[in-house]
Amino acid sequence: MWTHPGIFPADFTLNNGATYYLPKSHKLAEPPTEEHFYANAKRFVAKAGSVWFFNARVWHAGGDNKTSQWRHGLTLNMCRPYMKQRIDIPRAMANMDLSSVSEKALQKLGFLAQTPANYDEYYVAPEKRKYRQKYE
Repeated sequence: MWTHPGIFPADFTLNNGATYYLPKSHKLAEPPTEEHFYANAKRFVAKAGSVWFFNARVWHAGGDNKTSQWRHGLTLNMCRPYMKQRIDIPRAMANMDLSSVSEKALQKLGFLAQTPANYDEYYVAPEKRKYRQKYE
């Protein structure tokens, strides 16, 4: 995980809305009631730049931010290689300076497998494509 000044500056704290999650709730046949959820949920409190892996089916919710500062989090979902993510992360991050991000991290975020959005992107020179493959 990388950090970027101004993007992930704050820790996740109880005061700024650390995420609630209900352990083992991905195994429930029915959604928990709101009362049960908040009575039994734990909080994800962590330093800026931390990584938290969990099953997305675990019931979770953002907490109330009681500060005047933004609390940022980046959600990534992993799926089978033949499936595409629902959010186009590369276009969502188009205005960020990613010059210090490794090619491996860019690949994990989908930057090297971006589907062309129009004919101009489809017919661009291979070295400028938003999708890459080795060629001879």
